[in-house]
Formats: sequence, structure tokens, C-alpha cells
Amino acid sequence: MGSEPPPLVHEILGRAAAGDPERPWLTFTNGATHTLADLDARVDRVVAGLQAAGVAKGDRIAIMASNRIEFVATWFAAHRAGAIAVPVNVAMRGDVLAHVLDLVEPTAIVIEGQYLRRLADAIGGREYLRSVSVLDPEPDADAAWPGWAPYADLHSAETPRRVEMSPNDPSSIMYTSGTTGPSKGIVWTHGSTWHMIQIPRVQMGYGPDDVVYTCLPLFHATALIVSMLMSLAAGARIVIAPRFSVSGFWDDVIAHEATGTAFLGAMTQLLIAVEPSPLDRTHRLRTAMMVPAKEEDRAVFRERFGLEVVESYGLTDFGWLAWPRVGEPVPPGSVGRPHESFEVRLVDADDEDVPVGEAGEIVARPRRPWTTPLGYWGMPEATLESRRNLWFHTGDLLRADTEGYLYFVDRGKDAMRRRGENVSSFEVERAVAGHPAVAECAAYAISSDFSEDEVAIAVVLRDGAELEAAELIAAIEGRLPYFAVPRFVRFVPALPKTQTEKVRKDQLRAAGLTDDTWDREASGYQVSR
Repeated sequence: MGSEPPPLVHEILGRAAAGDPERPWLTFTNGATHTLADLDARVDRVVAGLQAAGVAKGDRIAIMASNRIEFVATWFAAHRAGAIAVPVNVAMRGDVLAHVLDLVEPTAIVIEGQYLRRLADAIGGREYLRSVSVLDPEPDADAAWPGWAPYADLHSAETPRRVEMSPNDPSSIMYTSGTTGPSKGIVWTHGSTWHMIQIPRVQMGYGPDDVVYTCLPLFHATALIVSMLMSLAAGARIVIAPRFSVSGFWDDVIAHEATGTAFLGAMTQLLIAVEPSPLDRTHRLRTAMMVPAKEEDRAVFRERFGLEVVESYGLTDFGWLAWPRVGEPVPPGSVGRPHESFEVRLVDADDEDVPVGEAGEIVARPRRPWTTPLGYWGMPEATLESRRNLWFHTGDLLRADTEGYLYFVDRGKDAMRRRGENVSSFEVERAVAGHPAVAECAAYAISSDFSEDEVAIAVVLRDGAELEAAELIAAIEGRLPYFAVPRFVRFVPALPKTQTEKVRKDQLRAAGLTDDTWDREASGYQVSR
């Protein structure tokens, strides 16, 4: 006899609501608290509305909204309707937004009014999008997208139809950053989503007495899956803030008596930079996940904030490959040993194992079936390439010690991370290369003071062309999310290349900030959001 199949994503909510319907579960720091019964009823109304609009099993439902109850209800409703939820980064616009939507061709979208014009500019006229439900419509909504409807119209008093589903059916498409090509949509199943939340639940020791706080956007897996859905499965409460605020973080954590959270990117450095205050020790936080977690930062959080942090290693593309338990002794700088759910190797360019202590690409495969995502939606070649020789290739470089502990070394891919957001060098380069004065360009990372990346671009101009750095940024900023707009611009006569004409970005990174590098922030140039 096999083990009991994992629950479907929406069944996690349904079972919790049936067991304790009046339990307060979801709180927005700028809004209301919602019981399990309230959310479950909201989800049913949206399911019925989606079905009335013609949504069928397997259709994609895009959600482009900030942290609010309608996002959560629509996300669960898409699952319950048998559709596939597609959270969209609200910073997307132009060609980048067109790509992520054209790839999955959503039947319906729930979108905030402030983004409706951006949607129209990116994919106006596409026939696949039949239903546009708008939150907080703006005065020009009719002109931006004729035929839009208020989100309230999506609700229906009808009883939703039950849809037969399997744990192996797709449940969500979560976008990751592009590397050598456009951004890819990771296809998560109901079963792999369940597996994704079990690792943080167990390793962090979350249970009914916990209150999990997140200030990350819900279109990110860390907030949506690792924090929100995980808290539901653990019987814990979830508190969601609109965004990360240095000045408001501890106030929120204290006011809502949070016991757990997650720090990404520069959040930790920004909190450390604040002058010490009595609030540093008056919170109830007992644990936090931190990525990245420099040893000196761990020490500060331990000594100043009285908080033990855990560093993990994982990918939206595949899962959590390493996540130590809270309190587990881990060597300084290590992300722990590989999780028992996976087989893990460190390999060279020929997929041969590297010696202990040497950096190699980390590759992995699951020990149990159907516990990892299916691959990349609409990109069979990329899916096959990522799983060559029957191992998933992360593109990241790690090393291992003699005890099997893993240490992150570098990203082998050309993706960058800025202010907690993944940045695709390919998409930056595509925007820059579209300028008529540009002959060639290369986007790469410059290390910042906050242990993250700043986006730099090296540009070769066409013969006889003249272009100022500020002019270039002004021309491309409307085609990129604000966080992907390059900070540094350097005009060069030629890009360093290999004999096979591949750009040597390692040489560009090694050169760092040269005397002829233009700094957008130092110039006072402001990028609009």
C-alpha cells in the first residue's frame, strides 16, 4: 500500500475551514483579519464567478495585484476551479510583461486598475484574454481596456461545480528570472507545492502557536508558498504587510506578536544599519529564514535581536535542496547538508563529480516521484536541457566539506538579484539593444554594500553614433521593471569575448567601477515605479 496522496492546494484551505471555521488566520497589517470560514466562502464565490465566465480545467488565471485579500482569494479560487494560477510581478511592463503573458496565454486576469494601461500597452488585442477583472478601476479604464469588468462582478452566489483533479495536475506557474533566455514559468503541481511547504514547516518547527509575518510580495514564492500556504498547513496564523519597511518592520512584528519570518536580500543589512533601540529585544520572533546569511549578520541578529536565523538553499525551479533545522549546529558559512528528499551532486562542466572542497555546479533529483515541479511551461527544450543526464542543473556553484555540508560560492547563471528581486540579464540586454545607437551590450552584476547586486551595462555604440548614459536610461526604463533598470552604464569600444564569441562577463565584473562608469544614482536620475 502506498502512502496517502498529498492534498490539493485548495483542500488545505477547505480542510482547515471545516475543522475550525471561526479561527482567525489571515491578517493584513493595513486591513482586516479574516477567519478560515470567511476566506473559504470568498474563494467559493470567485470559483463560481470564474466558471460562469467560462474558465475550464487547465486554463491559466493571471493575478497582477499587490498584497490584498483579493489576491489570496483568487489564487485559491483558481486552484479550486481546476485552473492554473499565474502570479505576475506588478513591476512588469512592456516586452517583459508581454512575454510572461504570451507564454501562458491566460484566459482571465485579475488586475489592479493602476496596471490596466500597462496591460493594454503590452498585450492589447490578444484574443486569448477573455476576462479582465479590475480592482480599484481608474477613470480611463474604458479607454485602456474596453470590456473590462469590476472584480466584484467575478463573485457569484451560485454553488461552484466540483472539478476532479489529481495531485499531479499543474496548480501554479511561478516565474523565475531569465538567464540565457527569456524568463521561464515553472510549472508546480499540487503535489510538488505540498512538498515545497513541508520542508520549511518541519525545519523551522512551525505549529499552531506560531504567527508568521511576511512583508514580501505575494507574487513571490517565499511569501505565497513558504510563508502563507505553509502557515495554513502548520495551523499557524499569517500576517501580511503591504511591503518591506525599515521603519515599520519591528512595529509590525511586535504589534502582531509574530514568531517567525523570512529575510531576503538586503533586508537584513538595512535593519542592521538602523540605530539600536529598545524595540530590538521586545519582539516575540523566535526564528527566521535568511538568504543570504553572512556569518557576521547571523552574529548581529543573535546578539542584538536575540534571534537565531537559518540560511537555506533552494530554487523556485526545483525545491529546497538544503534547509537546516532550527538549532541544528551548522559550520559557519554553510547552508547545511542536502535535504533527505533529494540526491545531490557537485559537478564540473562535463557533469563529472568535483573533488571535495572544490566548487562545482549543484545538480539534484528527487528521491520520491511527483515532489518537484514539472518543468518550464511552453519551453520543452529548456526543460530538457535543465534535466540533462537525468539530473536537474541549478546553474549555481557550491562546494562541500568532508562532512557533507554545503557552502554557496556563486551563481553560475547570468541572473542578478537586486533589492530582493531577480533580474534577467537577457531582458536588460534586450531592452538596451533595442536602442538604435547601440551595436552590442552586456548586462552584469556589480556587488553593492548590501550583499546584493547592482545592475551594470557595458555598451558598444554603432559607428558614428553618439549617446549619453542618461539618454539611454530614459529610452529603456519604460521597457523594464524599475528594479532591473541599470544603475551603472559604461561605454566601451568592444566587449571582451572568447574565441567562440561569447562575452566574457567575468572580465567586466572584475573591472568593477572604472573611472568612465556612469552612476545613475550619483547623477540624481530618478527611475519611476
